[in-house]
Amino acid sequence: MKKTSAISTLSAVAVVIAAMAPVSPAISGCAYTVSSSGTNVRDSAGNCVRTSTWSKDQWTEACGKPKPKAAPKPAPKPEPVAAPEPAPMPPAAPAPEPVKQTVTIASTAGQANFAVGSARLTAAGRAAVDEVIEQLRGFDRVKSIIITGHTDSTGSAASNQKLSERRAAAVRDYMISRGVNPALLTAIGAGEDQPIADNSTKDGRAMNRRVEIEIEGVKTVIE
Repeated sequence: MKKTSAISTLSAVAVVIAAMAPVSPAISGCAYTVSSSGTNVRDSAGNCVRTSTWSKDQWTEACGKPKPKAAPKPAPKPEPVAAPEPAPMPPAAPAPEPVKQTVTIASTAGQANFAVGSARLTAAGRAAVDEVIEQLRGFDRVKSIIITGHTDSTGSAASNQKLSERRAAAVRDYMISRGVNPALLTAIGAGEDQPIADNSTKDGRAMNRRVEIEIEGVKTVIE
């Protein structure tokens, strides 16, 4: 009887000891201690009880791990900006056009460009040629300048032909002296054969004693 009583006493002590021992993990190798019902065992501060195998990468949100921050929303795409309208093209500059221009240097009764029977330019004649030279500035490019001398019908036709040639040459030489390119200039004589007025009158003969300058080139024409 005494032996049986001793065994009963030992059994009661074992039960008490087992009740006081901590609860072991339900799953071997877990990072946290769990109860037999599968819930985390917590300490007096409410924190999950960790096992010796716990590491930071096993931290769970249930045991206080902060939730990951939500990814920031992408910034809205900027509204497409319409390209500005291209500036209008400026109007095209007018193209230079071929031009032939004839200037007549004619004597008048009161202002002769040449004396009767002479090929020497008077002051009035030089001034008239200067005006023609100024007109050359209006050309973009000059191709040729033809100088044609004329006479009235006084004297023989042969002498008038030579006189008209000398008068054309006098104008050519004066233009060269004023800086006109000699390669552009051609001097010819037409004698008395191309009158523009009546040779029977003094005023008519003065108009026929003339030099015509024909300029061929390119000029920008603006309408």
